[in-house]
Amino acid sequence: GSTVIMAGNHDGTTTGSGSNVTLTATATADQVSLNDNTKLTVNGAGNAIYGGAGDTLTLAGSSNGVNVGTGASVTVGGDSNSITAAAKAWMLISGNSNSENVGAGSNVTIAGNANNTLLGDGSTAAITGSKNSTSYNASGANENVVVSGDSNSVYVGAGAHVTVSGSSNSTTALASAWMYVSGNSNAETVGAGASVTVSGKGNQTWLGDNSAAAIGGSNNMTSYNATGSNENLNISGNSNTTTAGTGASVYIGGAGNNTSLGQSAGVQVVGNSNTTTIGDASTLLVSGSSNYTNIGASANVTISGSSDNTSIGVNSAITVNGSSNYTTAPGSGDIAWING
Repeated sequence: GSTVIMAGNHDGTTTGSGSNVTLTATATADQVSLNDNTKLTVNGAGNAIYGGAGDTLTLAGSSNGVNVGTGASVTVGGDSNSITAAAKAWMLISGNSNSENVGAGSNVTIAGNANNTLLGDGSTAAITGSKNSTSYNASGANENVVVSGDSNSVYVGAGAHVTVSGSSNSTTALASAWMYVSGNSNAETVGAGASVTVSGKGNQTWLGDNSAAAIGGSNNMTSYNATGSNENLNISGNSNTTTAGTGASVYIGGAGNNTSLGQSAGVQVVGNSNTTTIGDASTLLVSGSSNYTNIGASANVTISGSSDNTSIGVNSAITVNGSSNYTTAPGSGDIAWING
């Protein structure tokens, strides 16, 4: 391959395979067509680059337009560039306000700010910068995204894996997604059948139906984005607010949590000083202390803790094994066993 240096304006060149091409800082509005496995460095602005497979590009300039083939490697240190890469691309973005579009199976690192990235299916992205927007250009399926920066916006498809350790990020994932949130003050929305773990503080999470959530942090809010049915919730943190629909299965091990559930729920309260509201035809087991629970009609309740305050609806059955508990029942069809 040949070595080419371009320093002028409005020039055009086509290179052979394996060439080494440099556009200097004075090169503007040039048009370059690269063959496969070519190395290109762009220091100028406003140039148009058409690459092949396996090319290696370094963009230090600004406002360049780049289109490269399969397996390309692209490093972007400049600003306001537009880059399109085919499948299995590798890309590092340290500049700002760039636009990237990569094919399936690509690997992208976004260290700059205010970049806009579209991922192909099965791609991997690491987002360490801030105020970036990352979405998908096909179905978004099976993407793997790690967000350690702040104030980013992320949209991924079904079956995606997302880890969020930064703060104030907004993440949306479709059905069967897996998400781990250790950062604070983030907002997460997942589709049906998703699995979410929240260990940070002050996060807001909206679950799809049939999803599972483990909430180990504090002061988090968890609700649903469809009907909230058949969710599986494990609340081991403190001072969280959680809402779920019909058929929920819930374990509350923390303290000071506020939980509201629909009908046909199965609830176990092991922690202390929690407030729980439950719909009709539900089952409740309370072994912690100083909890307040309001459950609907046709419920089955067992209280084994102490100093618990429980209100049951009509046609319910309650067994009290603990001590110093207070139970309110309307009396109509209720059955009570007091063993404590």
